[in-house]
Amino acid sequence: MDREATQSLAIASMLAALLVVPSLADNMLQATPMPPQPSAASTPSATPPSSDLLQPVQAGNVRYMTGGIGEEEREAMSAVKNDYNLHIVNSAVNGQYTGDTEIVILDNQGQKLASATAGPLFYVALPAGTYTVEATVGGETKKQKVTVGTGKFSSLYFRW
Repeated sequence: MDREATQSLAIASMLAALLVVPSLADNMLQATPMPPQPSAASTPSATPPSSDLLQPVQAGNVRYMTGGIGEEEREAMSAVKNDYNLHIVNSAVNGQYTGDTEIVILDNQGQKLASATAGPLFYVALPAGTYTVEATVGGETKKQKVTVGTGKFSSLYFRW
């Protein structure tokens, strides 16, 4: 069998397996998280995301962007990472990225500033201050406090 025929057979087998076993599709589409990047102050990036699907959302004085499913989205998110002072990563305990996380950001008085369904990566531009971030997956909610500042990046990791 020549190389093209072998590749076609392999692709057809994978597609058939994905149709027969839907949970296998989820496992195959999950990405391995990139290692955390060192925090450093930076000026906002002028590079727009490479995917038309990844667009920043403005909610009052909070701007955020979410994505990270697949290599193209991870690259697009990485290109604008320095525009956001809070970086939230959602992953399974084994390190695989997870999506469909409900994120709520509260100010230090408990007022909701933003609420969104997030992908594995959720970047937020917030005014300097202390916030509570609530993340919910499958009915389980976890909360973390974070302080962000001007010219300083903060990161939160939610593992499920």
